[in-house]
Amino acid sequence: YANMKLTFSMTMNTGTTVSRSDISTDALYINSGATLTDSFVVTRVPDRNYGHIAHSYLTKASGTNGSMGFYDNGRATESVFVMSYLELSGPSTRLEDSYVSNLYLNGTVTGSIVANLYNSGSAGRVEGTDVILNQYNTKNIFFENSFISSQTDFSDVYDGLGLPVDEIGDGFAETSFELNGTTHTVDGIVNPRSSRNFANGIDDIWDANGVGALWDAANPELFPEP
Repeated sequence: YANMKLTFSMTMNTGTTVSRSDISTDALYINSGATLTDSFVVTRVPDRNYGHIAHSYLTKASGTNGSMGFYDNGRATESVFVMSYLELSGPSTRLEDSYVSNLYLNGTVTGSIVANLYNSGSAGRVEGTDVILNQYNTKNIFFENSFISSQTDFSDVYDGLGLPVDEIGDGFAETSFELNGTTHTVDGIVNPRSSRNFANGIDDIWDANGVGALWDAANPELFPEP
């Protein structure tokens, strides 16, 4: 257990595990082979993750550009990211069973909720996820078994295959469909959903129990003072 309020950046080296901690830092760098688990993190400038983030809540300090990029085999499971953005920056990066407020995608998302989906330009995949498409209408992303919406409350849905139909994903954004008056072009769609994967929202994928040292889930953006 640790409650750390740092005025500098924090680096987790290979073989390091940080667990049940509250961390406030300029930036957090998680190297390959390092694990952050069961922790609450507030950052102020962009972070980098090459390792594994598990069952943790990450957010940005008020008025800052706190964000995170995943690189190489960087991944996260059962976590929440309420940041300026999260970016999956390569085909081996993954987000699983998590919630993210803003996502730039060039990797794979499975079993998650994405409140605002962007595209980093290269191919990405969204599987078994509830997703809200942002205003940029071309995304080189393949959707499988996912609920596709344009509204913050998931009140609308596109549950077709688009045209031309691509149920495999060839890495090119050529399949188009219209949702809420906007034409979106994506890599392809297979097994679209007409009902949400997670009808109860974040409560279906996130359990705050066991996170942090002093962190209060009732005030999730507030850094706990000892």
